[in-house]
Amino acid sequence: MEKGNNGLKNKLENLTNQVVENDNKNLSAALIDQAESKQDLKALLEENLAMTKEIRAMVRHINVYVAWQRILSWVKLLLLLVPIILGFIYLPPIISDAYNKFLQMLASSIGVVGY
Repeated sequence: MEKGNNGLKNKLENLTNQVVENDNKNLSAALIDQAESKQDLKALLEENLAMTKEIRAMVRHINVYVAWQRILSWVKLLLLLVPIILGFIYLPPIISDAYNKFLQMLASSIGVVGY
């Protein structure tokens, strides 16, 4: 009986050793995969950081462009409104003077007195 028990013990020890070896191999493979994953993740993060910097530069350029467009739109509006406002202020007296002179010329050429 002891021979049978010894044989079973040997088989059990062999199986245990195989399981331990497989676990060690799986563990080392998992560690290698994890290390590769960390390297891949680090490479992806560095690429992401470079793209983010590039995008920030583009956004900064766009923001400057939009700011200048806003400023120039106000300048355009002022260039349109200032002459109109000045015209309303200064043209009526000039027009009335010119109209009166025109009437005087017309009256003197026709010979009408009273203007």
